[in-house]
Amino acid sequence: MTSFVRVVEVLVARVVPGAINLASIALLGAWLEVGDYGLFSTLFVTCAMVGNLLFGPVKYAIIPEHATYVVGSSQRFYERSLLGSLLLLALVSIIFCVLFSIYSLDFVWVYSACLVASIGLFDAWQSVLRARLSFWMYGMAYLAQSIALLSLLFVFKGALSVSMIIALFSISYAVGFLISWAVSGWIFPSMPSVGVLRNSIRIGIPLAMGNLAENLLYVGFRYVLLWFGGASMLGGFSFAVDLAQRTIGVVINVASFALVPRTFKAIAESSYKEFRWLLIRGSVVAAALGVCCAVFVLAMDFLGVSKAFGIEAYSPEFFVIASIAVLVNRLKKLLFDPLLISKGKASLIPVSYAVVGMASLLVAFILVSLKLDVWVLPLYSLSFLFVGFGSYLAVRKLTV
Repeated sequence: MTSFVRVVEVLVARVVPGAINLASIALLGAWLEVGDYGLFSTLFVTCAMVGNLLFGPVKYAIIPEHATYVVGSSQRFYERSLLGSLLLLALVSIIFCVLFSIYSLDFVWVYSACLVASIGLFDAWQSVLRARLSFWMYGMAYLAQSIALLSLLFVFKGALSVSMIIALFSISYAVGFLISWAVSGWIFPSMPSVGVLRNSIRIGIPLAMGNLAENLLYVGFRYVLLWFGGASMLGGFSFAVDLAQRTIGVVINVASFALVPRTFKAIAESSYKEFRWLLIRGSVVAAALGVCCAVFVLAMDFLGVSKAFGIEAYSPEFFVIASIAVLVNRLKKLLFDPLLISKGKASLIPVSYAVVGMASLLVAFILVSLKLDVWVLPLYSLSFLFVGFGSYLAVRKLTV
């Protein structure tokens, strides 16, 4: 019975909100021109990248660090200090971008700053609920965010522009953060603790740099197409990657968001064998679920769903190629990254992204310059296969 309840927790916490967010992306794909969708998606992932860079050194350390403070009976102290740090980072980002928008007379910077702050706060505080294994509360916050976004899109359907959509996303993530904070007990923030920050930065900076290096691929390819390619190619590429992220990516997260906190609790209790076995078992299940999800999406397209919605940006060929990239990258994060962190080698995570990313972007630029845009997406997936192989070699060297 306990296992069944946990499965339901995971499904409610990730699948339902993920399905609603997928509906939002599908509607945007139907309502926007292909080129406009590409511009929106590129701006959104850029804001997410900046948010990860700003909040990442604190956010990425939450799950491994939280388990340590729980064992040491200092959970409340850690969470109050953490919230103070997050709110301070959000305030700095908003002030900086408001000043820049006044200088440039372009208020899209204000909307972007609000998105950076809201998505950063939401993702980080959701990590606290994950670390607590409070999956029902985690699901409530994600459900609130997804419903808020879908509702706002319908309300402002007639006035949608790229900047308006960014503003609506920022509002939805702010709603999600407030719900996440509320269900966690309205914890009152304290001044950031130097000790907490020191430990968080030690773990979080390599992971944040890994995310930045990953974005050399994830965001960099979009900018190559934006600056040197065509708007329709950018829109098709962006929609394929977004669809794969919000289907296969969400399904794999169903396994990872419940699994990873338990694995770090196992290693905090000095049970490395259980830690490794949980990761391997979870990765196999996640891979199977991801493949099934991709097949389901393709089956829906075969039945004419994408045509019924009028989604011009959708291409089944692009989706298959993007799915390979998402599947490989998410499994790498689920299996290899925690193993590297457990060995104290988190600094190795960015290496394969950085090396492969720089080489791949150079090749992508050459392809676009030669009017071979159609080969950019296969290169994108091939790049993540090389990244995954590099991580496998690093783990193998440490464990042999």
